[in-house]
This record gives sequence, structure tokens and C-alpha cells, in this order.
Amino acid sequence: MTKQGGSSNPRQRKPVLIIPGFMSSALTIEKSSIDPTWEGKRLWLNLFSLGFHSLQIGGVLRKNEDQIRKMEEANKMIDSKVGRNNGTLGASVKSSRDLHLEYLKQVECKSKWVEHIRLQPDMIHENEGVVVRPIPGTAGVDYLTPGALTENMSYVFGPVLKLLQSVGYKNGIDLDAAPYDWRIPPSELQSRDQYFTNTMKTIEQLYYQSNDTPVVILCHSMGCKTAHYLFNFVLKQLGAISGQSWLNKHIDAYVPVGAPHVGAPKTIRAMIVGDKMGLDAFLEDVEGLVLGRSLGSVPWLFPLNAVQGKKALSVSIPQDTIAPQVEVENFDIPPAPSCPIVVTRHESSLNISLPSQLFRLDKFVQRRKTLPTKLRLAIVIGKNLTMRTSYYPVTNGRNKLSATINFGDEMIVIACPPKAEDTLQLYPSIQVRIEEPGRGAPAHRKKGIFDFDLFWPIRCMFCLLRWIFCLPCTILFGFGGVMADVFKKGSSEGAALLGSTIVIGESDIIDWRKRWSGYKKSKQIKLMEEGGGQWLDLEVAIEPKVVFRYGFFMQKPSPQILALKFQWKPSPTARSGTHSTLSLRNQTAKGIKYHDSEVNYLLAAEGLSHVQKILSETYGRDPIGPRSLSSFCPPPIKKVISIFGVNLPTEVGAIYQRTPSVHRSIQNALKRPPALYKVDEDAILDRNVPKRHQLSNGLILETKNTPQSIYGSNISVMKSGDGTVPYQSLQQCRMWQGKGVAKCDVTVHEIDGAEHRAILNDARFHKILLIILGFE
Repeated sequence: MTKQGGSSNPRQRKPVLIIPGFMSSALTIEKSSIDPTWEGKRLWLNLFSLGFHSLQIGGVLRKNEDQIRKMEEANKMIDSKVGRNNGTLGASVKSSRDLHLEYLKQVECKSKWVEHIRLQPDMIHENEGVVVRPIPGTAGVDYLTPGALTENMSYVFGPVLKLLQSVGYKNGIDLDAAPYDWRIPPSELQSRDQYFTNTMKTIEQLYYQSNDTPVVILCHSMGCKTAHYLFNFVLKQLGAISGQSWLNKHIDAYVPVGAPHVGAPKTIRAMIVGDKMGLDAFLEDVEGLVLGRSLGSVPWLFPLNAVQGKKALSVSIPQDTIAPQVEVENFDIPPAPSCPIVVTRHESSLNISLPSQLFRLDKFVQRRKTLPTKLRLAIVIGKNLTMRTSYYPVTNGRNKLSATINFGDEMIVIACPPKAEDTLQLYPSIQVRIEEPGRGAPAHRKKGIFDFDLFWPIRCMFCLLRWIFCLPCTILFGFGGVMADVFKKGSSEGAALLGSTIVIGESDIIDWRKRWSGYKKSKQIKLMEEGGGQWLDLEVAIEPKVVFRYGFFMQKPSPQILALKFQWKPSPTARSGTHSTLSLRNQTAKGIKYHDSEVNYLLAAEGLSHVQKILSETYGRDPIGPRSLSSFCPPPIKKVISIFGVNLPTEVGAIYQRTPSVHRSIQNALKRPPALYKVDEDAILDRNVPKRHQLSNGLILETKNTPQSIYGSNISVMKSGDGTVPYQSLQQCRMWQGKGVAKCDVTVHEIDGAEHRAILNDARFHKILLIILGFE
């Protein structure tokens, strides 16, 4: 044994290979068609070099934008544009404008950063023209943002590397790391980067450079699952006997730290509501949603019981991965969690669909001096809810009267009470409006003296007398009218920039209960409840706000018809009547019920078919079994030393409710995906129920007072996980004792109060690690 800080013989030191966890490998941009000047820069994580380090919420740039928005709401910006402030804003406006320009510049940089780091909808491939790869060696796992001011906040294995170097370890000799692209599934790591093949070579190199000393595989978080996959990859690559011989020769011990062996429930929440990856101060909610739903590695961390039943978890092990002299065992399937992972409110939804259709605008642009460039629909549901579609460009034909707009497929989804009758009472009516950007009323051409109507002779005589006797006044008023038009145009353009709109057409308020295929109210409710999911048609007659009558009798033009579809969709448990196994109530509203749900239901409701596909195909068909053989089954390693923190509040589930209203557009489905569900922060536990778990802002937490069974024994204790991974997942390795092809010898070290990431900088963990490596 050698003492810490003393010299030691390389022969006595066990070489160490570090495999980092999720978001713990530094990534660099090797190629970029988005911005070639970013090539060679660190993508994860160096906000300073990429230029949006000042966008934090509450920072100077954000405060300036809030101030500008308040000024605009008071029309001060519009007034200054048309000269009504006479330049009195002075230097403060200039300073504000400079900050605004810097804000826009940094927002653009942030958008480019998101485009570089997110993956395509298949959750596997990078965006076209982008190549992002991990920084190799220990430089890729020490600190995410190197620097004296940032090391304490962004450390990964930096403190561990300093510790090992202090006792004589040397980078590239007996100490190395295997960073990887943590965004993609393990099978893609091998097929794209040859990661596991290269890691085997690194292990061999450490082994030979350390005088044939077996290597300690030190891994953290998702890196533990990556190492587990590596061990079974060796058996697959070299064959059962040769592979096991290679592992016995080159691997001294497998040391998982904070390992999510059977997953972590918080990854489901990241997929449903988004994951800002720790950058909450910089990223918007929609950007977190884009990232959370694009990373193909996230489903790897889904809790096994959440998306797979016991049948799906049963392991069918290929014979060439197991040594023939070892009988295939019935591996223990992880027990079901003690509380539901997903709980949802008992509520229905009202879906309003705008089918693709061509809408004529001749009645709405008649006598307009200029055509609007774009229009959108505002759909008013009930009294207080207004939903707006995307803007659509106006297509001008041979003349204004042939102008049209081609509406695309869009849908509005509204959360409703569980009963159809309550839904009809809450949202009894619908009204549709057509809006264009701007303020006031659109400018129209004045009616000419020869426009045929009943009074045209009188108009002709009046105009002649006006030009004879009132020419000076006419000129004066004409000049005033021109100035008014200029002001009006400037004001309207400014309002358009602020998001103000002009309503140029609207329908009557329609009580749609009277329009549903002629059904009476009682029959409508029966139709909705028994045929939930059936789409019904609704034709809406829209009239222009400014009506120009025509013909000898001044006829009113007929309204333009817009086709809509709507659907009432009941709760999936409306007929079954199931309730949550947790006794829950809502602290803000009475009568709200909850029921246990399934992850697959949430994924389907959110339209995340690509997530279900990657689970069934990329993960399900992988012969190395990233969610089975290389997850809860014993690894083919003789010595396993597991280290993890305990007794911190840890998420084991979440309560979800529908987002009150969601606008779904095919145009923005990929760049701005809507979230149909959000965490229900108003749910609380019933006071009369024993508190085995806590509920905080809609998250179900296990605590140090949560009963837990110690695997492999009859002992029951009060414990919880490390703040990220539940205790059940951390201790799965206990079930490997004496099992598997290598008959694992499992040792477990629990560190009270050690948080998932902070454990890497915990002196108690460092002490255990030095003992494992042969130091006192």
C-alpha cells in the first residue's frame, strides 16, 4: 500500500479508465454548414465562445427587453417612430437600442447552438452538414467549461483526476477516459464512431502500459450503462469463451457510481415537458422541449417497468454471448415500483381542426387600397379562450378580387372536464375572426361618383358644386388627409411589429350545440360520450367587417364559408373508472380526480411515435440488450463495486395534466413542438394517508422516510436515492451477487447525503476510490 501524495511504483497502481455519464462528455464541432466559423469550437459546454453567455433570465439584456416591451405596450415606441416624442428619449433610447441589438445577436447564436446540438426526428442522425464529436481523453471529462471561474460549477471528473494525479497517476499511461457522444443510442455509438471497439483498444493499451495490470472501469450515471453494454459487446465481438477470457484478463473491477441500472423516472418528464439540460437560465421552454425530444439516448434511461411489462423484460439471450459451459439462468426481473411513475388528471379534450382549404378574399379586400400580405384566424371558444393559427400569405391573382389564402392543416387542443355535458357548459360557443397585422382600420378606396347606386345623380351634382365653390378647403382637407394617412400607416406598421392585429372579418357567435348534425342536446351528449373520437363537421359563415353593398338595391354580399372539424375525446379511463393508487386531491379546485396511467399513453398522446419506434426497434432489436441483458442482468465481470449516494429527495414519478390549450401546426411541428401535457403542480397528497412519499410541485418524491426492501435479503429500511436516481435502480446490482456467467462478487458502498453529481467531488467517495485502487 502507498500513501496519498507519496510516490508509487506503476506496477502497484491499478490503471483506471473513466467512462462519463449523460451530458458529461465535452463535445466539439468538427463541421458546420450552419456557421463554418464555429468549427473547432466547443459546443458542450462553452457559452462564452459561442456568444450567448449574457442571455440569462434576469440579466441586463433580458431586463432591457422587458423594458422595451413595456414601452411598446404604452405606444411610446410607435410615437417616437412618427416623431411625437421629438427625440426626448435621447441617449437612453440609444443605449437601449444597443442592448436590443446585442440581445438579437445572442438570440441568433443560441438558435444556432440548438440546431447544432439537437438531432433529427429519428433521434439518431445529426442535422445536415453538422458533425459534432466528443473531445478525446481526460480533457473531455474533466470540466464542461474549463476556467478558474467556472470549474467549480462545471466539474465532471475534474476532482477525481486531480486526486489520482496527486498519487502518481499519469494521463495516457495508467489513467485515461473514454468520452462519447451521449446524444445517441449505444448501437449507433459503435456503428458511427466504432466507440466500443476503440474503447477495447484503450483498455488493452492501459493494461500493457501498466505491466499487464488489469484495469479498473470507473464510470458514472449513464456511463455505467455504457460500460455494462461494453462488457456484453466484448462477448458478442470475440465470442463467448474468448470474450470472457479477454474480460477476465483485462478488467480488474467494474465500479459504477450513481448507476441508473433500471432507469430514472425523471427522463420521462424530460421527454414529455422538455429538458433544458441544466441551462434553465438561458433556454426557453420550447427549446428545452426540442432538445428533450431529439436525443436518442434518453429512452435508454426510461424506467424499465414504465414502458415494458414483465413479458417484455424477460431476457432471451443469444447463445453466442454466453459461455457454453455456463447454464443460462432465469435472471431476476426488477420488482415493480412502489408508486405509479405516471399519474394523470381525469379530463377530456376538445379538438378543433382546420383542414387544408382555399379561402376566397374578394369580399374582404373589396375597395382596399392595398392587399394584406398575410392573414390568420382567431378562434374564440366560449367567452374567454381565444386561439390563433399561424399566419398564411395572401396569394394575389389577376386582380384584388381574385385574392385567396390557402389554409393548412392545423389543430387546436383544449383541456376539458371529463364529462361531455360539462364540456358543453364550459365552452358552449365558437366564433371565427380573420386578422391581419396592424392597428385601426384598413384603408379603403373612396366610392366613386359612377359607382352604380340609387343616389348617384345627387352625388355627381354635389361633387361638381364642391369643386367650384370649395376648392381651397378641398386642397386643405386633402393635405390633411394625406398626413393622416401617413401617420396611420406608420402607426399600423409599428403595431404590426408589436403583434397588434386588425379584424377584417368575423362570424356570428355560434352555439355549436345546435349545429351538430341536427342533434338535440341530450342526443349530442350521448353521441359525444358513446362515440368519443368521432370527428364532426362545422361550416362557419364569415362576413367582412366593412361591408360594401352593390347593385341597384344595394345588396349585401353573401358570407364566405370556412370548414372546420371538431372532436370531443374522452379520458382514456372514463369508462373504466380507475383511480390512482396514490390518494390525491387538487388544492385549487374541487372534484378533480386522478388515475394511474402509462408512459406509452403519454407518448402516443404527444404524437411521439418516433420515441416508441426507437424503443421497439433501435433498443428492442439490439442483440446486446441495452434495456435488458445490459441493464438489469449481471455483467460478465467478477468484481463489481457499486458506490452511490442515499437519503436525498428523489423523483420516482410525476402528476400530469393537459395543457389548457395547445395550437398544433404542421408547419412548426418540428421546430416548435407543442406539449399536450404539463406537470400538475396543484396536486397534493390527502392528509389522511400515511406519507410514504412526498409531493412537490407535481413531482412524486421518495425520501429518507420511504420504506425500501434491500435486495437479496429480508431487510426493510427507510431510504431514498441520490436526488436523481431512485434507490431501487441504484441497488439493482445487489441482485447480481453470485449470479451471471462470472458469478459476480458485489460490494455496495452507500454515502449518506451524497448528491448524484456532487458525489464526484465528495471526500468520502475519494477515500473509497483510493482503497479500491490499493491506496490507504
